[in-house]
Amino acid sequence: MTFDEFRAKVATEPDRTSERDVHVPSAELLADVRNGRATRLTDFVADPRSRVERRTSTTGHRFGPGLPIAAIADWLDRWPHQPLPADLGELLGRMNGIHLWADLETGRSYEGLAPLEEWDLARVKMWGPETGQALLPDRYLALSYHADSAAFVVLNVETGTYYLMDSAGPDESCPVGARAGDILDWFWDHRGLP
Repeated sequence: MTFDEFRAKVATEPDRTSERDVHVPSAELLADVRNGRATRLTDFVADPRSRVERRTSTTGHRFGPGLPIAAIADWLDRWPHQPLPADLGELLGRMNGIHLWADLETGRSYEGLAPLEEWDLARVKMWGPETGQALLPDRYLALSYHADSAAFVVLNVETGTYYLMDSAGPDESCPVGARAGDILDWFWDHRGLP
């Protein structure tokens, strides 16, 4: 899909507000956690020192502002071995980050297209900076974020193809596409509901 088609689809889904009950641990219970006396989720829920509070949250679709060409050129200068396809550069010029059904308090969703300044080698995003190329070559650039760091949309900079890679077993078995528009399709199709 094109950028304009994506924006039009996003406009059809207004922000949503919901309420839910959350368990709030007391200071004493948090001290027990720090001291290793309470370690399970059920400790929080069942402990009489916890209280239930009704919380309101609002979710919606948000984009980071587009980047000037100079910012993209600066990134390319710092990452000379990770060239970006032209249409991905155009996408960055229109929006720097896609956060569908984002918590409007944090501005982040469960998963989304990360802002350019957060892009990194996929192996570094998945397992840390000490991970060697034998596990995942440097041709894979992680473009997305995931709350659990479980899976990332990555670009194979040598082929210009995008994939969803699971950090438990990265491979090219889940293609996303070969165009920036395919990334938009993928995020729209996987946006879930708030």
